[in-house]
Amino acid sequence: MSKLSDLSHPRLVLRTMYYQDMTLKLEKEVAFKDYEISKLKKQLKKLQAENNGRSDERNHKEKMEQYNQQLQKLEEENKQLKEKLESMKDIQTSNPELEKKIEGFEELLSEIQIELTQKEKEVDYYKSRVKNLEKRAPHLPVPQSDHNKLTLDTSSEKGYKDDLAIITYFDYSIVWQSENRLIIRGDFHIKNIGNQTLKNPVLCFRFSPPEFSNMKGKIISVDQAAANKQISQHNATNWMFLESEWAEDAKERGEIWIVPINDFMLNEGETVSLNEFQIPVQTEFKDTLIVEGFVYFSDIPLKVKSSNNIIISF
Repeated sequence: MSKLSDLSHPRLVLRTMYYQDMTLKLEKEVAFKDYEISKLKKQLKKLQAENNGRSDERNHKEKMEQYNQQLQKLEEENKQLKEKLESMKDIQTSNPELEKKIEGFEELLSEIQIELTQKEKEVDYYKSRVKNLEKRAPHLPVPQSDHNKLTLDTSSEKGYKDDLAIITYFDYSIVWQSENRLIIRGDFHIKNIGNQTLKNPVLCFRFSPPEFSNMKGKIISVDQAAANKQISQHNATNWMFLESEWAEDAKERGEIWIVPINDFMLNEGETVSLNEFQIPVQTEFKDTLIVEGFVYFSDIPLKVKSSNNIIISF
């Protein structure tokens, strides 16, 4: 007979089922034997009653002896069956090693199921990332040899390009709230280092993966800007989210667009900032978040990429 420690989980299950079937079978046999014993006892009583009323004692004594032998045999078989039944029950209910091993397999199966559920979530997560990247692909810029270099689509004026120069960069810190949750706090600065005055910078923050695109802070909605007309016309550091159908499509690609509430000029040597922005991040999976910054201007075809990016691995 195999030792319990040598049995695999399927064999343990089959053996348990075998013991259950055997127990049921033995219980039926015991019940049948009990019925036969009861029947024989009734026949004996009947013979004894008949023996009291008849003269053929010898014939009745032989029958009684025969029934007594059958009864004794049945009682002996019944005793053996009951002993076997108790033994089977002990194997099923009183074997701690078997129960412990079965419990171990059940725990293992539960852990495997949890891991499978987690893997399914990861698959769904990366499917979502692929879908977002496919949406973004047609809108990605063509790589250039110097991506920080400012670009002009058209300029017929000699020296015009050299007169336009700005520096943009992030200044940020990370606050970890838990293993999978953090907040990025920071400022985004734009400094005019050229000799031309620039008007109304438009900011674009591009998140990768796109599903992390979320920004809070001193930025209001278009409706809030319209409702709060008392906002100082002289404060050039007020910003609002660009809200339109196009902006919604851009956000699905991981882009958040921000514009100044009021018209303002960025003169030579001046710096304007988007201060105290917050980017909440939460994920169940290992990943890397990259946030890029871009600055555009409404009156000239100028685009500048930030000199640094926000990069967080978790």
